[in-house]
Amino acid sequence: MTYEAFLIQTVEAEPAITMPELAARLLDEHGIVAAPAMLSRFLYRRGFTYQKPSWWRRAHASMCMRSAGLGTPSVSLACASSLTG
Repeated sequence: MTYEAFLIQTVEAEPAITMPELAARLLDEHGIVAAPAMLSRFLYRRGFTYQKPSWWRRAHASMCMRSAGLGTPSVSLACASSLTG
């Protein structure tokens, strides 16, 4: 099995796997050292995307709304940009 096939099969079998976990598994099973960022770029180029769970977005939105009440525009802008991406 090629490393490409291994990575794709692993992500398809475990969609919630993190890139550090995937890097560790690649090292354990194939002896290949890979940076999590490189694995993320590799998978992105093959059509895989990462989407934060809806519960995270709701919790983050709630936190941003509370922060906005403090009158700190930089926090509000940071929260707004993180929710749109």
